[in-house]
Amino acid sequence: MTAPAHPTALPASRPRRRWGRITHTGGRYGSSETQLVVYPPGSSGVDRFRADVEHASQPVVTGIGIVSVVVLLGLGVPAGPALLIPLALAAAVCIVLRMRTADIRRRSAVLLACRLELCPRPEDAALHSRAEELAERLGEAARACVDDPSRSDVYDRVWRDVFAEVRALDPHRDASGAHGGR
Repeated sequence: MTAPAHPTALPASRPRRRWGRITHTGGRYGSSETQLVVYPPGSSGVDRFRADVEHASQPVVTGIGIVSVVVLLGLGVPAGPALLIPLALAAAVCIVLRMRTADIRRRSAVLLACRLELCPRPEDAALHSRAEELAERLGEAARACVDDPSRSDVYDRVWRDVFAEVRALDPHRDASGAHGGR
């Protein structure tokens, strides 16, 4: 059997739709927090990617910093420089990422739902559920668009609608859209 004259191209990977993120955190005594962040429609893919990287970078930079300190100390570097060098590099990386994502973070719609299970309130549970529903709606639209690129107009409409709803639910945003409490 001979090889084909023109090798078959691998299917191009489909781009991931970055609309934002939803995060869940739990605390002591039954407290929980859900944060839905929706990037502004029309923002560039590069800006959204940087915002994702900035969000994920904090624990990664911290871990790399700790490993770097241990390695430098193991190599015999004095404790002062072994602590300061990774700290300076981590600070520089975080500062650059924060500066490059300041605009998209400021324009993003944020829905923060907190609840305490010891004294549950129906409005807190409803806000948690609504954040979940909106994130699921965006996720479904993104998956459908990746599977069928001709549906990008549906994805864009869903993204705009969810962005507007999250912005309307944000109690810290004034009528002009400016954020007062972040």
